[in-house]
Amino acid sequence: MTIGACSRMWKYLYCACLFLAVGCSSVPTLENKPVGEDGIVFFSTAGEWDYGSVEVSGEPRGWLRGGYAAIRLAPGQYELTKFKRHSGYQGQYVSTLSMNIPFTIKAGQVTSLGELAIFSQGGKRAIIALADEETGPWYLERYYPNVYGSLTEEDFQPADIKFSPEEKLTAIRHAFARAHSIKLQRQGNLEFGELGIIAKKEGSTRSFVDTETLATLIPAVQHASVDEHYFFDNFGRLFCYCQEEITPINHADGQYVTALAVSNHMMVAVDGNGGLNVSKDRGESWSVVPESLSDVYMIPHFSFDEGQLFVGPLTHDYRAADANPQGVIFNVNTAEFDAVGWSEYVTEKTRFYKVGGDYIFDPVNLDGQKTFLFRYEHDDDDWDEVRLPNRHCDIVVEQDVINLDCRQGSNFTSADAGRSWQEALKN
Repeated sequence: MTIGACSRMWKYLYCACLFLAVGCSSVPTLENKPVGEDGIVFFSTAGEWDYGSVEVSGEPRGWLRGGYAAIRLAPGQYELTKFKRHSGYQGQYVSTLSMNIPFTIKAGQVTSLGELAIFSQGGKRAIIALADEETGPWYLERYYPNVYGSLTEEDFQPADIKFSPEEKLTAIRHAFARAHSIKLQRQGNLEFGELGIIAKKEGSTRSFVDTETLATLIPAVQHASVDEHYFFDNFGRLFCYCQEEITPINHADGQYVTALAVSNHMMVAVDGNGGLNVSKDRGESWSVVPESLSDVYMIPHFSFDEGQLFVGPLTHDYRAADANPQGVIFNVNTAEFDAVGWSEYVTEKTRFYKVGGDYIFDPVNLDGQKTFLFRYEHDDDDWDEVRLPNRHCDIVVEQDVINLDCRQGSNFTSADAGRSWQEALKN
């Protein structure tokens, strides 16, 4: 199986429901019955298109679901001409992708167009057909066993088109990256981004790493002690760039990862279906953490302190005005955790710390001119503002001591998480 085949299966049922919701029932679906005198065209996709209706020779004839399409047709000459998909509320937005890929249908056979790698950047598009002999039989056997049972190995044949070697993906990716504006995110000396790009950046020189995906790659939030580079893509898959190679990482069954944090002893993955999953063995096994928050909607904030990972906010109903968001604080060495309340003052720049037995956070630039600090109070499950002797200071936390490095006046220290302050002489 080629690019992204295994991890897209979760989308199959989702897309089926989506198509029914937008009222596209006039497009036929593949029946699970022997092929008979008809034939089937099969293909998979990689890149930005993984669902929509499929037009053959200008007529809607089937569906692309979860990156796979199998369409029953009478024997004859055809062309794959268009994908169409709906998005937005009740599917009011429609986008299309046109093409012209000829193929022949023979009675009792499956004609494979392989995997269609789809590039679309800066108004430019390219569709590359990659040979793929494995995915068609696997897909039909799993989802249409009666269709598959009526076929022999010899009944699966490639279309009479020009298939490209997979190395061409890298060349085209480079061309698109140089010709168009590609969004990349930085992690150490690596850059990740659209079209499956991983690039090493040394000074002004950027060299590309070969990958077999066209998905958008997003770097994980990593503890400072982690040497490897971990990331996930917009299909919810996990990867590691370890020892100069791209290695897939297992994730929980049915999980669709939307955010990832990594320390040397654990991985925490945010599940787009609702919940947190943690692994202590680099993805070999996963557990839901915590059980009481396993069905939440979440917009995660990850923040590493030396020994802690702060995750949140978590809420059962993000639309409710009285929603009660919570957070989870992990020990990065043991993966043990505490569930805590959350604060409306948390932003992407917020820094969390553990000071003795207390959790505190610095909202960073909450006012722009003044310094703020909040401490978690277990008794009322809330974050209380800490009274500071000077609100024009930089906050530094070292060895369970909070230091206020003030721009005017004296500096101050606190060894009890801000409950009392001692004036400190400036150097």
